Amino acid sequence: MIIKIGIMEDDLTHVEEILSLHDRDMDAGLIEKDQFPARCLNNINNRCLHHHVFDIGLLKKIYAYLNLEVIIN
Repeated sequence: MIIKIGIMEDDLTHVEEILSLHDRDMDAGLIEKDQFPARCLNNINNRCLHHHVFDIGLLKKIYAYLNLEVIIN
């Protein structure tokens, strides 16, 4: 089953979370720390934010491998 909810690559829903939790000291591409928010907001052009994409087939394989059972559908 494929679920499409219309979220595109320019989605910035999690920018506040990224801004608060990102370890800027470990970011080799960041010259000035005060540039980080602008870089995040321009992600559609620079592709620097990490995104998670979940595929139901892959999740089922992970659950099976870990011997987990889905109890809420």
